[in-house]
Amino acid sequence: LLPVLLDLKNGKRTFLVVEDADMLLLKRKGDNQTAIAEMLNLSDGIIGKAIDVAIITSTNGQSLELDPAITRPGRLCRRVEFTALDYEQASKIATSLEKPALPKNKKYWTLAEIYAWPHLDNIEGLDKSKPVGFSI
Repeated sequence: LLPVLLDLKNGKRTFLVVEDADMLLLKRKGDNQTAIAEMLNLSDGIIGKAIDVAIITSTNGQSLELDPAITRPGRLCRRVEFTALDYEQASKIATSLEKPALPKNKKYWTLAEIYAWPHLDNIEGLDKSKPVGFSI
């Protein structure tokens, strides 16, 4: 990865997007110590300063307990958690996606549920007592 980032160096900040980054964010244990250390070195170590890289991570985990090194001042720019949308917000998104009207008997909707609508009832093995996607 480092050679690629060095090739991209053009005097501008480079953004590295890491999806499903749980192992890079959770408190250090035996199986993720190296991964966290490498990410921190890349983001604000000597290498990170030389190539000016910003790392954007995402996870589907609920209420993750982040490693203290990540939450130290100057490291974490922003933490954004996406919760279920209320009916009005969800309806606006469904309308913009040209989906049929959402049923009013459901108070909160995740984005996954909106995107799956109206086929939500046809998903095999779906436990309808739990939300589809992630919720906080």
